Amino acid sequence: MLVRIRKRGVQMEKADDPFALLGACHERIRSFSALALRMLHARGAAPEDVADAAGRVHLYFTVGLPLHAADEDAELTELIQSLVPPDPVSRALDAMQREHREIEAWLEVLAPTWAGLATGALDVEGVRAATLPPTEALARLFDRHLLNEESVIFEFGRENLDADALAALTGGIRARRQSSQP
Repeated sequence: MLVRIRKRGVQMEKADDPFALLGACHERIRSFSALALRMLHARGAAPEDVADAAGRVHLYFTVGLPLHAADEDAELTELIQSLVPPDPVSRALDAMQREHREIEAWLEVLAPTWAGLATGALDVEGVRAATLPPTEALARLFDRHLLNEESVIFEFGRENLDADALAALTGGIRARRQSSQP
């Protein structure tokens, strides 16, 4: 098997802490970004393992990640901006939203390849040279992006949002996930 991905149910030990929920999303982003890289670096991997990994990467980045970005672009940004944050936090919010657009652009490039690998229509050996550089660029962007959010935006939110704002953020995150279910 190319990679083992631990399946996680929705662990809600901190279900009322929106920053724990957002942080769990960040861990999934890191995990799937690493999986995308491992998939491309693996030589001689079984086609079914590549297809499985590519299908998981494609699903997360085309379904899960947009929900997470909406959590941050909608409720989180609005709640933090309502506090009239200091300049470093305002700049971090601007960077977050700009980077979300950059991430979307990279995903538009990569998602069709992941889909093709998942169905077997493409072979990893045939797409490695063209797909590895944008995948590496996306991984670097995620590293910078997630660190900025966690160290500046999430920290400010934890320290400054009141209980009602935290409940609203948690409610928005949950509602978005429920509305995405078939």
